[in-house]
Amino acid sequence: RLRCDWSSDVCSSDLTIDLNTLEPDSIRIMKCCNPIPGDEVVAYLTKGKGISIHRHHCRRIPNEEVDRLIQVSWEPIDGLSYPTAITLEVQDRSGILGKVTTAIAERKINIRAGNFGPASLNGNINANLASEGVGYNKMTLEVTGLKQLEQAMGAIRQLKEVIRVSQIGRAHV
Repeated sequence: RLRCDWSSDVCSSDLTIDLNTLEPDSIRIMKCCNPIPGDEVVAYLTKGKGISIHRHHCRRIPNEEVDRLIQVSWEPIDGLSYPTAITLEVQDRSGILGKVTTAIAERKINIRAGNFGPASLNGNINANLASEGVGYNKMTLEVTGLKQLEQAMGAIRQLKEVIRVSQIGRAHV
């Protein structure tokens, strides 16, 4: 049983579950926070629907039911990938999309979806940036876990045209 002090984000547990040992049909990876192996995650024991996996700080975890939360260990498994979304702010220059996708492809990561364009067309970013030559990109990547995602984001950050890159649901870095 996980005991959490949500005001200080402190949790302790007498039990840790290894997700890789459970039946896949009993686990739901929640789309509200799209956790991936390597993230700090918790399992929420649902009523009749198995276990829902959330990032530790997900707002959708019912605060009033902390007795239904279990600490979780989740390591990548060879051959399995998980969708996760990233956002990028870049200098709007010719060829930048190619540079970003090459950095991702060099790490053997598939790009499942993408939305590219000036900030004014993509929302979530100050529209004034569009007039300053800043582009906004959102991509869904298929990664094996947090380590592979961090490697890809590190490579993207090395590109001189990149202003900011972050996983959706995390603080911008």
